[in-house]
Amino acid sequence: LSVALADAIINQLSASDELLVRPTSSVKRYARQGIDPLAAARELNVQVIVDGSIQKLGPRLRVHVQARQAAGGAALLSSKHDAEISDLFGLQDAIAADLARALGTGRVATGPVTPPTRNAPAYELYLRASERLFRMNRWDVRTAIDMIEDVTRLDPRFADAWATLAEACVRMGTTFEPGPGWIRRAEQAGRRASALDREFGTFRLESRNP
Repeated sequence: LSVALADAIINQLSASDELLVRPTSSVKRYARQGIDPLAAARELNVQVIVDGSIQKLGPRLRVHVQARQAAGGAALLSSKHDAEISDLFGLQDAIAADLARALGTGRVATGPVTPPTRNAPAYELYLRASERLFRMNRWDVRTAIDMIEDVTRLDPRFADAWATLAEACVRMGTTFEPGPGWIRRAEQAGRRASALDREFGTFRLESRNP
C-alpha cells in the first residue's frame, strides 16, 4: 500500500495552489532503493521531504510519517496514525491535513464525502493494482488488469475501478500488445464508468484515439 497511499496523499496536497508537490511518477523509484530521504530531496530539488512507513496487523494499520527540511534535515513533523483498513479514506485525509499544517498551509483537498466504494477489500485491491500500473511494464500492467477485474466483481458499482481498467486496457493495446481487442475492452470499461459517474463521460472518445 505504500506507493498507492502516498499517491493519494500527493494528489490531495497538489490540489492546493500553495504547494508544489512532486508527482508519484517522480518519487516512486525511491520506494525500494533504501536511499537516504535527504539525498532523495537533493535529487528532486525540493525544500521538504516526506517519508513514512506502514505496519499492518490484521485489519489494523499504523502509519508513521516524517517531514524534514531538505537543508539541514530539521524535523517539521513526526506523527503516527492508526486506522482500520476499512477507513483508508479517513487515514489519507488525516495524514494530508497533518502535512498541510506542518507545511504552513491549512488548505488541502479532502476526500469525497461519499467514498468511491464502501467495500474495503475492493478498495485495498484497487490500490495494489494502481501501484502495479506505475511500474510500466507488460507483466505488471497485465497483472493489474486481472486485479482490477476482481475489484469490479467485488463491487460492480466502483466507477473509479472501471475507469482505471479502461486506462490499463488502453495501455496494453497501445504499448505492449497492439491490436483492437484491448481497445474494445477499454471502451466497454469506459462506458461502464461513464454510466456510473458522469465524471468519466468523455473516456470512450479518448480511448478511440489514445
